[in-house]
Amino acid sequence: MNNKYRGKHIETGEWVYGYLIGDDAIVGEIVEWDDQYFATETWQLVDPGTVGQITGVKDGENRDIYDGDIIRVNKLTFDSSGSLPENLNVKFHYGMFQLFRGNVPLMGLHLAYIADGEVIGNIHDNSELLAPKEGADTE
Repeated sequence: MNNKYRGKHIETGEWVYGYLIGDDAIVGEIVEWDDQYFATETWQLVDPGTVGQITGVKDGENRDIYDGDIIRVNKLTFDSSGSLPENLNVKFHYGMFQLFRGNVPLMGLHLAYIADGEVIGNIHDNSELLAPKEGADTE
């Protein structure tokens, strides 16, 4: 599992990427270390509510997928009874990154089952992309 994270900078609101220290600091690569200390390229405070881990999977456009991303799923690796395309969000749940419809986990539906999909946003900047389809059952 990759240990890269992203989070929104506490002051600027810009996304920063790197390695998580505690629950509110993301640092860059370690550039110097010994038994007493270490120094990193960057050290930035982030909003803990926006922190998400990289999944290790890329979308159809070769972009990294992070916990909290919204993915437009166009096709699955199996026949599905649900209508596609559908916007689903990624969450770490029961030891794996799974797809959710709103707050409802699609049990067992994880990223490996996406045959065609792309990151179209994230829950922090684009939550409106998760609006249920008209007539859809979200419970």
